[in-house]
Amino acid sequence: MHMRAVNAQRGFSVLAVIVCLLFSMIVGVIGVLSIYASLGDEIYAEDPVQWRIDHEEADRGAIPPVSNKFVWMVLTFTSLLSIASGYIAGRIGREAPIFHAVVAGVIEIVLGILMGRGRHDPTPAWANALGFLTTLPLMILGAWMASQD
Repeated sequence: MHMRAVNAQRGFSVLAVIVCLLFSMIVGVIGVLSIYASLGDEIYAEDPVQWRIDHEEADRGAIPPVSNKFVWMVLTFTSLLSIASGYIAGRIGREAPIFHAVVAGVIEIVLGILMGRGRHDPTPAWANALGFLTTLPLMILGAWMASQD
């Protein structure tokens, strides 16, 4: 039992997790900004009644809700990004590819939750939940794909 724990520690690559996280953050920001730029005014919900923002909220910087088109484009992009991130973690951390993807995925989820606290989020709650719930399985899929090479 003790030998198994030692081998697991020897096989852990901090580099795999760091590269995976950096890749995910950099490509994620560039990708979402590209989606913003490509959609223009279409990022916001068309029906102003859905906005439910009064003048006081607008003065405090409240953002109107985003359109379904934007939500689905971002969810699709981030799903593919999660698979790619898991693949990178798995390729660099070859001795334990899925373990590295899980570690990076848990860190990503925790950072995502912490970064979203205390701010108005124009994204529907169901989309955020779907994003958080699919991150880990998709990263594990990417790591599994890396282990098949």
